[in-house]
Amino acid sequence: MKKLFVLFALLHVPALLMAEGPEEGISQESFEFAFLIFDEFRITPEIGVIYPPFMNEYLGIPEKSEVSEQGTRDPTYTVYQEILFFDGLEVAVARGVDAKPSDWTWLEFVYVTSSDYKLKSGLRVGDPLELFIDRLKPVLRRNPRNAKEVSFYAGGYGEPGGVTHAAHATVTLTLDEDETVQSVRIEYWAD
Repeated sequence: MKKLFVLFALLHVPALLMAEGPEEGISQESFEFAFLIFDEFRITPEIGVIYPPFMNEYLGIPEKSEVSEQGTRDPTYTVYQEILFFDGLEVAVARGVDAKPSDWTWLEFVYVTSSDYKLKSGLRVGDPLELFIDRLKPVLRRNPRNAKEVSFYAGGYGEPGGVTHAAHATVTLTLDEDETVQSVRIEYWAD
């Protein structure tokens, strides 16, 4: 599976409004929720691309981190994934083995468990599922093996240099028995 850098290393912030957008059938709100993540700040100067100093400006220094080597289809290219742990938030980023820590990395997943983080569209962990549906208008799927999970797909595209690239995200909401959102996990991939 190719990583988001295929699309996102080429896109610049203003491109979101000009040459990026959701796929047909995906609401603009759910697309922005998945790719912009937070309402009051951005951890990415470019959609999907992470620069650690930029992220630290908004989230601070992580409480801890874990680094692991990830397999790739290309045996000559090694990718490292780093999960950054904050109070109520995990952010997983990846980078090629030759990239310096100060270089760009790409976003792999965001996992939010705290209502301290104001998510896109003014949503928070702890809000009812109905509010997420009303604001994001996602096409929800219930997990047939776990009734406490619903998810939606938020795919889109960009056209840097006239070449169309696709970006994909799966947003999974974990619910309690009252259908209140207990966590939000967003996973990314591109082709």
